[in-house]
Amino acid sequence: MPLYNGITLPGQPDLENIRRLDLSILPQTNRMSRVGVAVDVPYLQELSSEFGREMAGLQKDIASYIPPDALDRFATAAAEIEEAEGSVTINAASAEQIRVLLFDLLKVGQGKKLKTTSTGKVSTSRKNLEMVHDQHPVIPLIQQYRERQKLKTTYCDTLPQTAILHPRGPCCPICELAHVEPTRRLHTTWLTTRAITGRIQCKKPPLQTIPIRSDIGSRIRAAFIGSPGYKIVSVDFSQMEIRDLAHLAAARSMISVYLADGDIHQSTAMKAFGIADPAQVDKYKHRLPSKRVNFGIQNGTTEKGLYAQLVTDYWAASMPPPDWLTEDWCKQFIASWHAAYPEVQPYFETQYYRARRYGFVWDPWGRVRYIPQVRSSLFWKVSEGLREAQNFAVTASNAEQTKLAMAECEDEFDHLRSLSVRIEALLSIHDQIIAEVEEDYAAEVGEIVQHVFDHVMDDRETGERLWRTPIKSDCEILDRWHVKE
Repeated sequence: MPLYNGITLPGQPDLENIRRLDLSILPQTNRMSRVGVAVDVPYLQELSSEFGREMAGLQKDIASYIPPDALDRFATAAAEIEEAEGSVTINAASAEQIRVLLFDLLKVGQGKKLKTTSTGKVSTSRKNLEMVHDQHPVIPLIQQYRERQKLKTTYCDTLPQTAILHPRGPCCPICELAHVEPTRRLHTTWLTTRAITGRIQCKKPPLQTIPIRSDIGSRIRAAFIGSPGYKIVSVDFSQMEIRDLAHLAAARSMISVYLADGDIHQSTAMKAFGIADPAQVDKYKHRLPSKRVNFGIQNGTTEKGLYAQLVTDYWAASMPPPDWLTEDWCKQFIASWHAAYPEVQPYFETQYYRARRYGFVWDPWGRVRYIPQVRSSLFWKVSEGLREAQNFAVTASNAEQTKLAMAECEDEFDHLRSLSVRIEALLSIHDQIIAEVEEDYAAEVGEIVQHVFDHVMDDRETGERLWRTPIKSDCEILDRWHVKE
């Protein structure tokens, strides 16, 4: 039962099969490194200035919460406070100053089990701030400052310096392509065999780490554009990891939803909350927790992790977390999820058995991950290994399917280039492929790539789908890269 390029599903360790799969994407990743992706440098420079102004304002707002009667103590503890014209300026980028302000002066986090640093002091990590987000109005300001600082320094200030100018002309000396106008392009290095799960990674710059959930992160992605006369074609799998989990667990309760072209998040909400009428499913009370568990269950999400994630989600939606949201509620909700999809836990148990019995687990293509932690005498280390065993086949399957799609898409692109259609793959972000296509052919190429994605698990001899769940993808034709709603 061969897939594209003769790749098979042996269902057992098969390193030769994985070798062929990993090698199949090299033609596309090599071209992506050479061609690069066009970037709007003036846009990034203006965005950097905007973030700088916002950070200055946020820093003043944060400083205004220093208790007047504690200025001397704060100055002594933080060492860098300055007084100018009767106002106090704080270095909001200093973890020590923020720690003093929040935990020593404002007494935030009382009664909470917060993580500490190696020196025993309460950490100002993102997770800690999320846990106490609603305890003081200064905390959202600190989070906003940090987000802007990271995006400004990592992307807005760095990317324009690393973008290379591709001159106008019929044969660019850098990428050997034709450019109707001079174009600044970023060239990233693609790593195809470094991740244990088989996922493709990139570095210098690490474009896969651009935030996708926040609106401000989307503004960074908008800096990546199509060259003059070109459109960006973006295609990605729809809920692929959930579909893979349903297949691997042979979960009929989940597969039936996809076979009926249903909404898995709505289905989960109705089952877990006992709702009979789909119209009664509330977007935030029912659907949001269901979506988070659907995507996180194979990663071993816990009640603490789900609680922290939902708190973040509610604040991101400009909503205070509801009173009913507690860790106990999250624990009960996870149990309700397993009751709704009873086939999943036995699948996890099989993965645990493999890890304990053999010391490693594998995915349907034959990729292997060693799990030495299961031999540890430390309970937390064993638990870590079992979580890795639990999610490996799901995450790896998604990576293998993306590689299959990339290999076939590049062959399709080669054929189109032989017909004088100008088309290049630009980026592969997790289970998404982004290409740059002549404007007149963008819609046609979008259909071709989407067909490749939707049929990536079809037997090339019989046409039979070798996956229990149908596969779907989403396609967008863009001028600028952004995250779809």
